[in-house]
Amino acid sequence: MAARFAALFARWHAGTLPAPRLSRAGRPHSAKPIPRLPAGRGSINRRIPEAAPCGGMIEILLHDPALPAFLAAAPQAGRILRPLCRMLGLTPPDCLRLPPRPKPQPRPTAPKPPHYPEPLRRPLPAYVSAAARAWKKFDL
Repeated sequence: MAARFAALFARWHAGTLPAPRLSRAGRPHSAKPIPRLPAGRGSINRRIPEAAPCGGMIEILLHDPALPAFLAAAPQAGRILRPLCRMLGLTPPDCLRLPPRPKPQPRPTAPKPPHYPEPLRRPLPAYVSAAARAWKKFDL
């Protein structure tokens, strides 16, 4: 991460940084396996205590007044710094935060069928009940 960030910063400083790519948000993505790193705020500090001094150096970088201009010119630097801040347990500055995600649109629902009233339940006529009882006697 440090090498990627240093190369990106050097290209920005030299003025040879290419234009940022369009966002891929909302487009389908390929389902290739992603290696899972330890997740959670400050997870690297808990597993590797020697990484804590690196957090101090990154924090100095985050408070640099030139950082917002750098992030505006090279948004890919945010993709490097955001996970690094999370792993080291640092609070990212406002210029590094992502905009809120749009709320998902509700799915269209099928129209409800018209409501028909419940049929009236009347008692069966006496001759129908007598015929049903008579058939039960002969039921095998």
